[in-house]
Amino acid sequence: MGKRKKSSRKPTGPRKREPLESSFTCLFCHHDKSVTVRIDRKEGIAQLFCKVCDQRYQSKVNHLTEPIDIYSEWIDAADAAERDATVTRRPVASSKFSCNVNEYQSRLSFRPPNAIEQREGGEIVVAFDENLQTVQMRSAQLGSGPEKDGFTFDRVFPPGTKQPEVFDYGVKDIVKDVLDGYNGTIFAYGQTGSGKTFTMMGADIDSPELKGLIPASLNKSSSQLWNPMRTWNIL
Repeated sequence: MGKRKKSSRKPTGPRKREPLESSFTCLFCHHDKSVTVRIDRKEGIAQLFCKVCDQRYQSKVNHLTEPIDIYSEWIDAADAAERDATVTRRPVASSKFSCNVNEYQSRLSFRPPNAIEQREGGEIVVAFDENLQTVQMRSAQLGSGPEKDGFTFDRVFPPGTKQPEVFDYGVKDIVKDVLDGYNGTIFAYGQTGSGKTFTMMGADIDSPELKGLIPASLNKSSSQLWNPMRTWNIL
């Protein structure tokens, strides 16, 4: 009788399940294929991370979960967090006129009469209420038109208002919001000669009393960024 040939096949055990991996575009830094989703079905968890901006997310999974499901779940969670931040975020408690998220505010500034206007006998033709929020044309006080009650703004700066006061009431809190990660825009609008350049740039950027909103904003943001007491949490 012939000898039975021994099989060369190695015994096989249960197949090892390799973790699933897929790459996607980052929701935050927008780099293509920078986000990796790794699913470990044995452990029942999924981990998502971006190799560029280091955004991370973790979730539980089942045997049917695919990487695209985790990616979609991450986007939904980020959208929900952004909505919650918009609704619940409150202005700084100590500020008098704090800016709110997604809100436009208008502030009206009046410059003093210049030398030519004074020489020609020019006069101030507007009046302000005690709260510095309403402007009324003096010529309209005896009239009956809609301008009789004046025009209301978030803040009015009468002629002679110092630059630091304009910054404190109009810009300081926007700078704080920007440092907290929120978008903010400040722009001046008005006719030629109304004082836009003086308000935004100032007469002397090295003078605390004369520098405008732009250099004051840069100084404020720089001092906050280099403040050793300020901490940053990178998510």
